[in-house]
Amino acid sequence: MSLDNVLAIAALADGDLALTVIGIAISILAFTAGEMVMNDPKLGQWLGGMAAEAHTFLPVAMACLVVAVGGAHKFVRRNV
Repeated sequence: MSLDNVLAIAALADGDLALTVIGIAISILAFTAGEMVMNDPKLGQWLGGMAAEAHTFLPVAMACLVVAVGGAHKFVRRNV
């Protein structure tokens, strides 16, 4: 997980330590899930020649998705 993801989670948590810790933990789990998916032998055969690109893209995309969902949730809560 890169530093920019950690900073994004900290910004979305708005100073709440519990939200920061939970957000970072969920992002690490999402990144790990992406790595596990890419190391699956059956999926590697299915992806064929795209495996190297997908191995880089999928974990980052999952971590970004977690941050985006958190941001959307916070946006909706503030505007209700």
